[in-house]
Amino acid sequence: MLVGASCPRRKPAMSSLLRGAELSQVLPISRSHRYALIADGLLPKPIKIGPRSAAYIAEEVHAVVHARAAGLAAEKIKLLVAELEAARRHADAAARRAAALRRALGAA
Repeated sequence: MLVGASCPRRKPAMSSLLRGAELSQVLPISRSHRYALIADGLLPKPIKIGPRSAAYIAEEVHAVVHARAAGLAAEKIKLLVAELEAARRHADAAARRAAALRRALGAA
């Protein structure tokens, strides 16, 4: 199947990641304003993807953008961001448990 202008690419199964420049296209704010929003709990923290690089999870950023567009108050957006980051931690813990189980089953 050819992929061209009339045939959009399929989204990957994994979560999309946004680096700084890509984030600026979705949320056109300055870098310092971005960090202020993160510090205030109004934008999810980026994840580390390497020793000196980080990226934002696209779905989380889009959720915040939609919440802002819907006119949610700052306190509601803070709750949303906290829930998004908590879900991220739970997913990470579940992945660690699954890896430990795979190691245990492989050793048995």
